[in-house]
Amino acid sequence: MSAAGKRLPAHLSRRGMLGAMLLGGGGLVLRSVATGLSTAFLTEGTASAEPAKTPTALLLSTCQSGDPFNVSTPGSMIDAGLRATWNATHGAATAAVDLQLGGRTYAAARPWAELPPALLARLGFIHHRTFAETHTEHEKVLRVNVALRGAAGNGTEMLPSAIAAEIAAGLGSLQKEPITLGEERVTYESRFVERLTPVELKTLFAGTKGKPDLVKLREETLDQIYRELKATGTKAQRTYLDRVATSRLQAAHLGEQLAVDLGIVPVDETSVRTLVPGLVADYELDAVDQVLTAVALLKYKITPAVTIHLPFGGDNHRDPGFAEESTDVQGGVRMFALVHQKLAEAGLADKVTFASLNTFGRTFGTADGRAHNSAHHVMAMFGPHVKGGVAGAPKKETRDWGAAGFDATTGAPGGGDVAEDKTFACAARTLMRACGVPDARIDVRLPGPSHAKNLVT
Repeated sequence: MSAAGKRLPAHLSRRGMLGAMLLGGGGLVLRSVATGLSTAFLTEGTASAEPAKTPTALLLSTCQSGDPFNVSTPGSMIDAGLRATWNATHGAATAAVDLQLGGRTYAAARPWAELPPALLARLGFIHHRTFAETHTEHEKVLRVNVALRGAAGNGTEMLPSAIAAEIAAGLGSLQKEPITLGEERVTYESRFVERLTPVELKTLFAGTKGKPDLVKLREETLDQIYRELKATGTKAQRTYLDRVATSRLQAAHLGEQLAVDLGIVPVDETSVRTLVPGLVADYELDAVDQVLTAVALLKYKITPAVTIHLPFGGDNHRDPGFAEESTDVQGGVRMFALVHQKLAEAGLADKVTFASLNTFGRTFGTADGRAHNSAHHVMAMFGPHVKGGVAGAPKKETRDWGAAGFDATTGAPGGGDVAEDKTFACAARTLMRACGVPDARIDVRLPGPSHAKNLVT
């Protein structure tokens, strides 16, 4: 067995290494952060090798209700009629305007054009079909309609989990599993990932009096591990321990700093207005909590992937005057800006890829509300390997509008080498490549069409 796969001695494994001290997923994460040791080492004794390549972590916004995100985005108002329909039902704050992406002009709701130029330069949109009709198909969609495979090329896996598994070693993250902060459930290797709210995570690291109570936890954990490995551990395990937990002070700083970063959670009205200038008053505050918490988790390499929920109008079958949709378009786009800003402030602008993936889009036809649209959805993404632009577009169909096929090299809609029924797989493969998953591994996980070359370097 290679050094990367060495296990603890049998008697230590039987004792569970930490035994009863590991009180659920939260306890494991806490001990991992306190010591700087991976969850795989704490539970299995797996001594990870030095990372060979540095990919980018993933921050994924996902919405089971399939909100109308797809209707307002660049490239969706492909003709004058769609633009006129949008403007007739939305006020000046969200009216359609022209913006430049990748050297081309697209119509979109005004908030998209107001994003910082640095973000627009790295913001891409892929028009595709998820083929999902109901909310309960969300987990199926996260598995790219059950086409996304496990590590060995069989079974199925969810997109954030497959990406997390492929990039964890390169990132040197403490665990391989994603962490979910939003409402939607995520599985990793067929097991549901525990949902941790921002407030729960803050409590986990803040201690009982607002100060990180990690010293005792760190000392007792490392003392036990050092004793066991000194007597019976392998060279690979001792090397890993020395490399990762180089000093107890260093490990302490990680957990204590995480507690400081989460100190603002939960945000209040005043803090939100400062963090996100112009954010509409009734936008959900918890979305801001999720963003701040996700950035902190990625900053300290707790996990390779975090999922959150950013609303863009929700399940708006009935939305008189499109009031909720207008509010959430403004708030949601400004949350994109907040994510971009906070990643930059944390030194993660070139280390994290952000994307969105919902169950389905909504219909373009309007009657004070929108129905489910299995034929058109838009994935947005930005990151260090993403180029500003659009791939694909909607086309008129019998029932409503659906995503057209497109050219994988230029993104131009109408024919091309990415057929309509392959647009979703193309979007997923594009996101995997943007996160640094090698092409050979993408082909194992999700055989299919090329990625959108006009959007990813």
